[in-house]
Amino acid sequence: MRDQNLSGSWDWNLRTNDVRWSERWKAMLGCEDLDVSASPDEWFTRVHRDDVHAVREGLETHLATGRGAWESEHRMMHRNGTFRWVRCRAAAIRDGSGIPTRLAGSLMDITQTKVADALTGLPNRVQFVDILESAIDRTEREHEYAFAVLVVRLERLSIESLGPMTTDRLLVAVADRLAWSLRSTDVVSSAISAHSVARVASEEFTVLLDDIADERDAVRVAGRLREVIEEPYIVGGEELLASATIGIASSMTGYLRAEDMLRDAGTALRRAQVKGVGCELHRTHLLPV
Repeated sequence: MRDQNLSGSWDWNLRTNDVRWSERWKAMLGCEDLDVSASPDEWFTRVHRDDVHAVREGLETHLATGRGAWESEHRMMHRNGTFRWVRCRAAAIRDGSGIPTRLAGSLMDITQTKVADALTGLPNRVQFVDILESAIDRTEREHEYAFAVLVVRLERLSIESLGPMTTDRLLVAVADRLAWSLRSTDVVSSAISAHSVARVASEEFTVLLDDIADERDAVRVAGRLREVIEEPYIVGGEELLASATIGIASSMTGYLRAEDMLRDAGTALRRAQVKGVGCELHRTHLLPV
């Protein structure tokens, strides 16, 4: 994660419709001077499609009413294709007649506070959905590209008997093993980053397997992850055990929405739980691990 205190400024001349972006503003989004023009579209085209309407509407309301300052938290696309959460503040500067002539503001990167799981430091569901949406968008541009999503549910944790502190330490150990296993496996390409593993619920993780050859790759990685998770843990001098069930959804099904893919991976997970098996691929026969 980048420094959550990274911030930049901008100054919008409403009469000429030109904007001056500070060097920090550009650096926050991975841009260089030649990448960024003076057009306001440099801002709006980078705003996530689910956020852009509220951003435009909020600015228009602020300029029309002249009340206080405007503030928004929304997602903006970094040059590398990922989305960063930002907090934007702005205030209009008006002439003697009350007509706004400039809009000056700041932009602060708040991604770490918005998307990091407090216990493990992994991305949370919000960030994982953004990563998944970027992967789905890539399948539309590159027809040979394929990926899979795994939903990993820990099954053998006794919260009551372990106590909250021991349970937390065990969850951190599981998260570390998942990340290490993905970095070391030869099935997953080098494009996999730490963001490929997320913690989305108390005992549930999600994994994005990038650039797979076919669905068998996803099944093979799922089997490896289960083996790694089930190796004993030493926590506070005590040996602890955990097991996992994994649901898989492949981009080869043709998904257009991240939530649909997560839903199907969750459905496969529940089927595997009912059948008492280690993993299942959505909409196919049961696959052994």
